Formats: sequence, structure tokens, C-alpha cells
Amino acid sequence: MLLLKSMNIIKGGVFAMSGAKLPHVKISVNILATLSLKLKGKKCQPYNSDMRVHIESNTLFTYPDISIVCGEVLTLNNDQYNALNPAVIVEVLSPINKKLRPRRKVHAIP
Repeated sequence: MLLLKSMNIIKGGVFAMSGAKLPHVKISVNILATLSLKLKGKKCQPYNSDMRVHIESNTLFTYPDISIVCGEVLTLNNDQYNALNPAVIVEVLSPINKKLRPRRKVHAIP
């Protein structure tokens, strides 16, 4: 059974995404934990895949595995849902999404 976790919106196209498999989740959690420790007390803060990111220049709405925002998180219309200013976006690759997901996002992120 395929359960949808979220959707990416890229230049008006809607792309459904399922939840991640256990190895993907473990890798994401380990990276997030390491980044959290390294950035503790600094101006940058890591966020997990629940933080939606909006790239205004090309209308991309996406849920990266991890994003890092430095300074205040700016959100679309102050909605607290759509971060506008990530400094870093991290995508964990798997054999399946390595072929599809990052290429689509990388070309969408300026």
C-alpha cells in the first residue's frame, strides 16, 4: 500500500510523494542529529522534512529531507508553513529517488 506523505509543486506540476523507507529515515535522522549538535548555539538551525520550502523565483514548493536556515526564518506571507530562505537543502538519495527526485528539484532550485 502506498501512502502519500506530501506533494511537491514544481512550476505548476504536482508530484505526490510517499513516505520514506526505514534506511532513508535512519540516514536523515542521523544527519539531522549531527547538524543539530554542530549548529547548537549558532545562528543557523536545521529543520526536518516537515518544513516546507518555497523557492519563489520558480514557484517550487518542496519538502526537503533537511533544510538549514540561518538567521530568522522568513515565511510566505508570514504563514509559518513555507520557509523562503533556506541556506542549505539536503536530500538523502536512494536507488529509486536518485534517478527521479533530485534531478527534478536541483533543476528547480536556482
